Amino acid sequence: MKNIYRILLISHDSIFNNKLKYLLESQGGYEILPNASEGQAGIEIVAQTKPDLVIVLDTLPDYNGKHILEKIIFSDPETKVIIISYKTKLDYINDCFHLGAKAYMEKKLALINLLTCLEKIQNNESYLAGPVPKNVLGLLSSTGTAKTPKLTAFFEKLTPREQEMAKLLVKGLTPKEIGIEIGISHKTVENHRTRLMKKLELKSMDELYQYAIKIGLIK
Repeated sequence: MKNIYRILLISHDSIFNNKLKYLLESQGGYEILPNASEGQAGIEIVAQTKPDLVIVLDTLPDYNGKHILEKIIFSDPETKVIIISYKTKLDYINDCFHLGAKAYMEKKLALINLLTCLEKIQNNESYLAGPVPKNVLGLLSSTGTAKTPKLTAFFEKLTPREQEMAKLLVKGLTPKEIGIEIGISHKTVENHRTRLMKKLELKSMDELYQYAIKIGLIK
């Protein structure tokens, strides 16, 4: 007999909840526990019911997803948690993996990726669906950075403006958003990006993300 996988949903978005429940119930093999509509209630229910998986929708009225994750993992480090969020900044995603999340999905991608995500988690793998390249996942879920003198020396050769630009780019800001933030045109931002990528001998944003993690720009 197939084991039933018990899932607790912490979310107050009733439309999203219903879609998720329908999707899982149509697959069979999943038991959806009564959901919690607030973070504190969810934390308490997790402690009481010990579900196989907790799905946290990061739009709750009391706590953000990262805070709920931290409380759940502190109580029971073996608990598997998926964070579903509107937040797309790399440092926030990085924090969630470091705190112990098994998966992170941008909300607009969550339902279409949910079954793949569950399969990965049941195979004890991590999963990411969002703006960050998937080949960065192994670095995000690492507990430390691989900073080396050679890599750091390359970064120190950049101008102060180029260093600033690199930090903003790996936070997930677009050239237009960076231009608005620091008061220059998006074309100037793109010129700085081209120069810093050449100096760092990087060919893509994927490589810039990985480089930033290795030298500790993203913690």
